[in-house]
Amino acid sequence: MQSSAPVRLSCNDYDEAARVVTVAFMNYAYMKYIATQPHHRARVAKWFGASSIRYGLRYGRVDTTVDLKGMAVWLPPGQTDLTAWRLLRSGYLSAPLHVTLQGLVRFIQSSLHMEHAHQRFAPGRHWYLFALAVDPQYQGQGIGGQLLQPVLALADAERVPCYLETQTERNTRFYQRHGFQIMSQALMPGSDMTIYAMLRAPRPLFA
Repeated sequence: MQSSAPVRLSCNDYDEAARVVTVAFMNYAYMKYIATQPHHRARVAKWFGASSIRYGLRYGRVDTTVDLKGMAVWLPPGQTDLTAWRLLRSGYLSAPLHVTLQGLVRFIQSSLHMEHAHQRFAPGRHWYLFALAVDPQYQGQGIGGQLLQPVLALADAERVPCYLETQTERNTRFYQRHGFQIMSQALMPGSDMTIYAMLRAPRPLFA
């Protein structure tokens, strides 16, 4: 079953988009890492998912399907630095209101690690895949790959790379099928979660 071609998310669909991202992130490795207590995980996923959508709508682009089955949040070249002001406006810096002390420490540690890897492997102009989420009931239908295509094609036309982080080996295989390569992997202290930094070089426009 294939979904229709991606479209840009409208601000009018923010609430539904936030719901989809919340359920998609609920059992993701990163949520389990920062929401160390399972009964808090839904609240943490809601905060994190809503913040991701707000950040994308304000400072990048959010691609979705006409039926809102998934979202790809991208930050364009020149807008890939996550400034404190933008994080504050999007809701990320309200983390202490949503996570435990241990979760907050893990959130800060992992954020610093990802920022360092981002600067190391993508120092120039690039597209940053800030978040990719598909409603669990529609996963495995090719929606995630479809959501990537508009910006991957744009990056190829602009001759700039794409960068992302992910936290599961399964996801790395998905991204590798779309041209990304693993640049580094790091096991976070006191956990079994690994953060993978991945980069995709622009592909030739004419094979």
